[in-house]
Amino acid sequence: MKDQIETPLGTKKWVIKAIFAWEDEKEEQWLEEMACQGWMLRQYGFLAYQFEKCPPAQVVYRLDYKNNFDKDYAEYQQLFKDAGWKLVLSFAGWHYYCHPAEDAQMPEIFNSNRSKVEKYRRLMWGVLLPILPCIWIMFSSMLDLFDPNTISGHHHFVLFTSIVCLLMLLLLLYTFIRLEFKIRRLQNGIRE
Repeated sequence: MKDQIETPLGTKKWVIKAIFAWEDEKEEQWLEEMACQGWMLRQYGFLAYQFEKCPPAQVVYRLDYKNNFDKDYAEYQQLFKDAGWKLVLSFAGWHYYCHPAEDAQMPEIFNSNRSKVEKYRRLMWGVLLPILPCIWIMFSSMLDLFDPNTISGHHHFVLFTSIVCLLMLLLLLYTFIRLEFKIRRLQNGIRE
C-alpha cells in the first residue's frame, strides 16, 4: 500500500468541469461531494472551479439565479442570510449558497416546484434572451460567405467566426429547450 500524501489545509486547486444551466442539481451534488472530501468551493470562473482544502464537512449547496441589479436584491440576500445560508460566491447572476447539513434533514431554498420554475424563468429572461441578439448579429456575418467581394483574404476568419456563432446559437437554443423541458416537468410535479 502506498503512503498517501496529505494535502495541507489552505491549499487551493482549480477543477475544470462543464455543467449546464439545467444541471444545477447535479452541480450542487458534486459540490457537496467535494466538501465531503475536504474541498470547499471558493471561486468560479467560466467552467473553472477553485477549491480550498479544508477539513471534510457535510454541507448542502444550493444554486439560485437572481440578477444583481434587481430592485429587491438586498431583500433577496437578507432572506437567505436570515435562513442561515452563507453566500459562497456569485457569478453572472448565479448565487452559490451553502448551509451545514443538519442530521438527515437537508435544508432547501425552494419550497415548491413553482419557486423552482420562477428561477429557471428568471434565467431564461435575464441571461439567455439578451444574449440571443448578440449571437444573431455575429451570426449574420455568415452571410458574408456568399458575397464574393468580402471572401478574399478574410475567408478563413469569416468561416471560423460563422462556425463559432452557429455553435453558440445552437447551444443557446438547446439550452432553451432543456430549460423549458425542465420547467414543464416541474409544473407537472415530476421530479427529474
